[in-house]
Amino acid sequence: NAPEPSGAEDIDHMVLSREGRTLLGLVTRMVRGTGLSMSLFLDHILATLVEIAHAKKGMFALLDPQGRPDPTLTRYYGRAVQPDRAVIEKVLRERKTLVYTEASDPAPDGTRTGVAHAVCAPVIYDQRSLAVVYLKGDPSAPRTLPEEVSFVEAAIAYLAGPIHNAMIFAQQKQELTQVREELASSIAQLKTKYSYANIIGRSQRMRQVFDLII
Repeated sequence: NAPEPSGAEDIDHMVLSREGRTLLGLVTRMVRGTGLSMSLFLDHILATLVEIAHAKKGMFALLDPQGRPDPTLTRYYGRAVQPDRAVIEKVLRERKTLVYTEASDPAPDGTRTGVAHAVCAPVIYDQRSLAVVYLKGDPSAPRTLPEEVSFVEAAIAYLAGPIHNAMIFAQQKQELTQVREELASSIAQLKTKYSYANIIGRSQRMRQVFDLII
């Protein structure tokens, strides 16, 4: 009888595959990203997705409380990134990935040749839309963007948890900073209200009485 397969071949295949190597790099980047500012954290995520998709350019935008892309928390990769606003609204409304074509980037002489694939996808965690991703394919890449969509979606699903945690951390950090500022302001007011001069006034006799008391 033939020996039972050990599974080593499957493990070796996964480790040596492009997907395995990319996922390993993805995990490494997320670990290294711990403690980064939100902007740098988002830069890491966008760079990872661009690499996975072999994209030429991209955008990653966190959503504000109204569910719209927040300009202050939007990151870009590449030059002149201008995703179609109607496409983004459609993706956020339907909560589904959309693969489509758009005009390719202009040549040095300003002319456009052909079309390029693009993908726009929502980032969803626990039924809540957190962000939106836009990637524009590179026609010269070995694999086209539509071939990478399933892998891009898997990576986005994997990243949704760290993104959610980073958003909670940033919110708590902002709230803590606000509380510290309010506390410092209150302490300053109390110091002013109960300062030596305000308690005893400017009367010389009152100062002498106060000196005897203390």
